[in-house]
Amino acid sequence: MMRSIRVRLYIAFGALTALIFLVVAFEANGMRELGRTIDRLAGSALTSAEALTRLGKLAADIRIADGRAILADGSEARIAALGDARVRAARFQREVDLYAALVAGEQEQALYRALLTRADGLVRAQADLDRQFAEAGGDPAQWYRSAGRAAYDQAQAAIEALIVETERRAAADVDAARQETRGLSLIADGMLGVALLVALLAVIYPALHIVEPLARLTAAMRRLAEGDWAIEIPATERSDEIGAMARAIQALRRQGMAGEQAATALRALNADLERLAMIDPLTGVANRRYFYQRAAIEIVAAHRRRCSLACLMLDIDFFKAVNDRYGHAAGDLVLKQVAQVVLTGIRPYDLLGRLGGEEFAVLLLDAGPATAAAIGERLRAAVAGATTPIDGTPLSVTISIGVGCLGTDDVAVDPLLDRADRALYEAKRRGRNQVVGPEPMAPPAVVSER
Repeated sequence: MMRSIRVRLYIAFGALTALIFLVVAFEANGMRELGRTIDRLAGSALTSAEALTRLGKLAADIRIADGRAILADGSEARIAALGDARVRAARFQREVDLYAALVAGEQEQALYRALLTRADGLVRAQADLDRQFAEAGGDPAQWYRSAGRAAYDQAQAAIEALIVETERRAAADVDAARQETRGLSLIADGMLGVALLVALLAVIYPALHIVEPLARLTAAMRRLAEGDWAIEIPATERSDEIGAMARAIQALRRQGMAGEQAATALRALNADLERLAMIDPLTGVANRRYFYQRAAIEIVAAHRRRCSLACLMLDIDFFKAVNDRYGHAAGDLVLKQVAQVVLTGIRPYDLLGRLGGEEFAVLLLDAGPATAAAIGERLRAAVAGATTPIDGTPLSVTISIGVGCLGTDDVAVDPLLDRADRALYEAKRRGRNQVVGPEPMAPPAVVSER
């Protein structure tokens, strides 16, 4: 069962379309995942930055409170300032707790708890300093500067550690996102390569299996149209539509070859018929019909070119006696022999024809009376000197020749042949085996070119 080329093309392009759709869908999904990862990293960075900002503000408030206490140089003012800082720290703790409850990520919540713990530790550290200062005597300002500086440096180190940890976690999230994106990109690139390979195959397959055979069939059809029936038709062994078309072309080729052979035979037959219509079958020279056609054409040409034209009428002397004595077969041999001798003796552009029986005519182109008479004498002598073997005995015959020339008023063949025929009868009357020249005629008139 033949597989349809149309179905195969639909399957190939459908598969290519589906593969491209899958690649596009996969790329879109990867871009969505990358977008969500970037949003998560951005949210983490924003929340971490906000927490660090609040922590820095808290540390600054505590330091300001410490500074106020130092300026006041009194425990009560210092304790009051520290109390205000604790109140703000507690308020910040509640804000952090509330903000942390709104954040869904576990890492962000852990980070906020760590920030809260560090902030609360700062407050407790200030309280410990108060107790140590109350228990110890001495210069309050000097002791507080050294102890406060140590506490502040510890808080600053904690803040820097939190910043470093936040940056490390953010960098880790970015690296993870990069690895995930790189994996998605590799898969997408692989699928895109497969899609390109399938697309290349989808282009190569029609080119090799459809376009190329069609081009070969087109070239074969072109050669068939030019008459080259020997061309081999390609793709006849295929079982699809192209194979069916090739077999149909092959059938047309066979029919064309048969028609060409018939046409060749017909042309040969027509050539034979045309030759038979022009040639005398016995002697092989022009027959009466063709001689008259050719003579009419040459008469018109002679008048147009203003040149002379002559005709020789030949008759075999005593030919009836030859037939009666030796038979008609011997007479046919004599006719053939005379025709060959005369044909050899005339010029290549002259025309010899058999008008009937033993009578022949020669049309001499561009020949006046003297030239025609000279040619006639040469032919008479040649025939008289030739022999025809009849039953082992050589037989000689003679001919009588009458010469006729084209008149200025002749527009047909008969007047020319009549003059030559009258001269022939005169030659016979004079005793045969001789040439009688043409009757005296006025010179041809000049014909105007107009």
